[in-house]
Amino acid sequence: MNLSDVVVMVIMSLVVFYAITKEREELGCYRMSVGRQCVDEDSVYVKNTKMEETDTCRDKMERLKSISSYHEKGGVWKRCVILSLVSVFAVYLIYRMQSNFQLYSYLFLFVINFTIIYFYHNYVNYHHFRLLKRNALEIIDSLPC
Repeated sequence: MNLSDVVVMVIMSLVVFYAITKEREELGCYRMSVGRQCVDEDSVYVKNTKMEETDTCRDKMERLKSISSYHEKGGVWKRCVILSLVSVFAVYLIYRMQSNFQLYSYLFLFVINFTIIYFYHNYVNYHHFRLLKRNALEIIDSLPC
């Protein structure tokens, strides 16, 4: 390995570390422990969307606006870096197991990448959209219409 390879690896490692650290903060994860590490309600996506007893009609509308702007709250690039890293790692492992790619190797890569993306979307649905939907429906049910 030459110096330029080392520099590229260090830079990529720093970018990945930064992306993982910032993504964990956005997800409401502030500590490393064996127990539960993240609080879904503290994530930037869900925070301040739950209706409170003292909310005025204007407060409720602001919470609904916050719920509907999910896509603007976090940096998508961090998730792309993390998913890309996992995907490249899977390709590397398959290549190391069999350097002579054949048709079933590509099928295996397809299944691996599908699984990564599928579980990512299910994670987001469970930890974000489920709570946001619950909070939105609670606010809508309380409106005097």
